[in-house]
Amino acid sequence: MGQFKYNIFINATAIQPGGGHTILLQFLKAYTEHPLPDTRVFVFNSIGLKDYLSPEIISVEMPIFNFLQRIYWDSAGMKQWASKNNIRPDLLLSFQNTGVRFPGIPQIIYLQQSIPFTKHQWNPFKKGQRNLWRYKNIYSFFIGLYLFKYTHVVVQTKWMKQAFLKKFNTHNPEKVHVFSPEIDIVDVNEIHVEDFDAIEPSTFNFFYPATSFIYKNHIEIIKAFAAIKKENKLGNIRCYFTISFDELSKEAQQLIIINELYSNFVFLGALSLRQVYYYYTSLDALIFPSYIETIGLPLIESAGCGLPILVADEPYSREVLKSYDNVRYAKTKDTDDWKNKIYEVLELKKTYPQKIRISEEGWQNMLQLTEFLIKT
Repeated sequence: MGQFKYNIFINATAIQPGGGHTILLQFLKAYTEHPLPDTRVFVFNSIGLKDYLSPEIISVEMPIFNFLQRIYWDSAGMKQWASKNNIRPDLLLSFQNTGVRFPGIPQIIYLQQSIPFTKHQWNPFKKGQRNLWRYKNIYSFFIGLYLFKYTHVVVQTKWMKQAFLKKFNTHNPEKVHVFSPEIDIVDVNEIHVEDFDAIEPSTFNFFYPATSFIYKNHIEIIKAFAAIKKENKLGNIRCYFTISFDELSKEAQQLIIINELYSNFVFLGALSLRQVYYYYTSLDALIFPSYIETIGLPLIESAGCGLPILVADEPYSREVLKSYDNVRYAKTKDTDDWKNKIYEVLELKKTYPQKIRISEEGWQNMLQLTEFLIKT
């Protein structure tokens, strides 16, 4: 181990399979393709990283089972591990939105959690909103707790940079960077329609690929459909969800039952990326009422297929789709606006696929920043 001059600590102890895990693996893939000379990387994690291990990349499994353990690790545990193993880091890299208490060591925080920076509010006394309230009001405290003058912050979009600097207005703007992650694109020419269930050709079919989190806002679509039904214009309109009926909120379920909207919704459950792309190419429009996203990946994917898009009018959607013409925006929690915009989208047609890139700077720029910081 004597050949290594520099040490990088990557803090990923709380990351579970999902978006944060994907981002971490993208970085490690980029690093293995362009390793920094004389540098050893220690990845503190709880999920294992066997595909990326090498003499230069060392996995240190450090299971963190609850929030208190995470607080301890971030405040003292990593520093104690370094002291015990006689390894001093030259750079700390966090892929879980918060920094680490390790005085004097430059840090990069990869920040992809947008809830603390949104304008929306939640009620801590309502069960379905409690965790969102915590992220909004408590989690942001921990983001700022170990945010030092030598900390660099990486975000995925310009609106996130602006929102971060508004909340933490003493931080140096030159130390907040917009780097775009990789986006997996499926070649639509490799999708064979005969491998999937047929789509009813006489209906206008919307697609909403999203999980069941409350801010994904499925109820917006259901309320709009109910309003359209009252005008006797819903008969041939349908929406495909990537959740089950049971995953909807009780209120959303009741709206479907009371308004007899059973035939207007299809509940697909979770889909693979290839299956998602089949529906992009087979359905008529993307509908996306989520009011909290960092990027909103389906917007980029569906624009790449030329789909008409109806999306919540939020900072993320305005930035991501600023160069895409085949889109309509509807105000969050405004049923009449969603109803009217649905009518507009019914008249839109698929257009030429358009590749959307949020930023020209990506993992190569992240590696350059990493190299710069360990050598200064």
